[in-house]
Amino acid sequence: MGDLQAKVAYMRGLLSGFGGDPNAKENRLWEEVTQVLDALVAEVRDLRSAQEDLEDYVQALDEDLYTVESVLFGPDEEEETADYETVDLSEETAAPQQQQEDVF
Repeated sequence: MGDLQAKVAYMRGLLSGFGGDPNAKENRLWEEVTQVLDALVAEVRDLRSAQEDLEDYVQALDEDLYTVESVLFGPDEEEETADYETVDLSEETAAPQQQQEDVF
């Protein structure tokens, strides 16, 4: 974020170094452009701050949800099923093939 602010400040310095008539159309245009860039930098800074706050909030909710799930349902399902043997039933329980007659 500081990089954006530094670039806008550098651009402002360049504009002030040009001198010339401050009321010239080009100088007024560039002044407006730098003001818009300043506003955009401020918006991005605010958005980043809000994003960080939301990430912290979601993390806290996730931790609280994990606590509630642990109390209500006990240990994780992964821990529970780790003690059981996995059996592949796909071959043993395959349904018999039925032949269908074509009816016209």
